[in-house]
Amino acid sequence: MVAAVVATLVGVVPAQAAPPDVTAITSSNATIYPNIRTAKRPGTTTITVVSNTDDVSSLEIRDAADTPVRTFDLSTSDTVAWGGRDTAGNLVPAGTYTLVAFNGTEAATVTGTVTVSLQRLVRKTYTVRVLPTSQYWKYVGKCSTLRKPSRRGWAGSYGYYANTRCATQTWDASAVITVHLVRVPRAERYVDARVDTYGGAAKAKPRSRGGIEYWNEPGQKWTAFRYTASNVGWHNGATAGAAGLVDGERYLAWRYMAAYKSQYDVGKFRITVHYDVLSAS
Repeated sequence: MVAAVVATLVGVVPAQAAPPDVTAITSSNATIYPNIRTAKRPGTTTITVVSNTDDVSSLEIRDAADTPVRTFDLSTSDTVAWGGRDTAGNLVPAGTYTLVAFNGTEAATVTGTVTVSLQRLVRKTYTVRVLPTSQYWKYVGKCSTLRKPSRRGWAGSYGYYANTRCATQTWDASAVITVHLVRVPRAERYVDARVDTYGGAAKAKPRSRGGIEYWNEPGQKWTAFRYTASNVGWHNGATAGAAGLVDGERYLAWRYMAAYKSQYDVGKFRITVHYDVLSAS
């Protein structure tokens, strides 16, 4: 009788609801970069809640203070996409966020994490001058001459003088070619590159032109050919996307050439590369 009275006065304590049986919360990208959004630095992540039951109703994204910044409805899907923004659409602060699944009021014991980085890409320019005599490789056909220095006497220059030894008009016999390399700074992304030439037609052949082109590493071919004019001065090479021109060791390669009776003096090259780096923030 006493027990019955106590039960009537106090009431029966209801059974506590069980948390959802979540076995994993996965994220397609462990770190996201909302300010960058490239293939290498994704701006969003796909979050998947794996559960043995179908009672998962929502997912909370919580900051380091355990405060929810965003809540997703999981009543119709176990997958959501998140781009590092809170409920109001503002970018959340940089940091690691905890992913918590619910079946109403009860939280799963298994959680996940996503890190948000607010780094940005900053554009930089690398410029350097290189003497033609610092070549990596050279080829001189049997009918031609590579003169150091050129007849203009510029220090470190080359004279690319085709057909000074014989008149054969084939590429193999008349070509004069040098290949050059320069190592560029480390970068998150290489944007474009250009190699300019300071030079002009040799005095003996005042209408001559030379040519310059770049090595494309993925395609294993020379590309972006451009003639250099006969007047003495700076002659711009082609501006080309640098993604295929800078190899895995950060080298950019180009070649300069003259052939078929052309004679050309080269005093220097000027290399300009635009590239992006991650900001420190």
